[in-house]
Amino acid sequence: MTIEINVPYPIDKIKKTFKEGNDTYALLMISNSLNHLQAISNLSGALIKDTRLDSGLAEELESIKLQAICLKKELYSLKNLHFPLREIE
Repeated sequence: MTIEINVPYPIDKIKKTFKEGNDTYALLMISNSLNHLQAISNLSGALIKDTRLDSGLAEELESIKLQAICLKKELYSLKNLHFPLREIE
């Protein structure tokens, strides 16, 4: 069994919000989603360290943690696409 994690705002909805010119709302959506994913990562990481878990559950939690990391990277890429980091001169 594979558990798939979701974020409060799907990536497609965030992209659509950017396209509509609602940058502030899109950034809020990204921020909320990143907070959600960070909580999932932290919880999964803490549970993985619990030696009482069977190996199947530990593997599933590791999968969840990796999904969260991938989604976080995708959200950061989307944010940076619309608001690139500027070099300090």
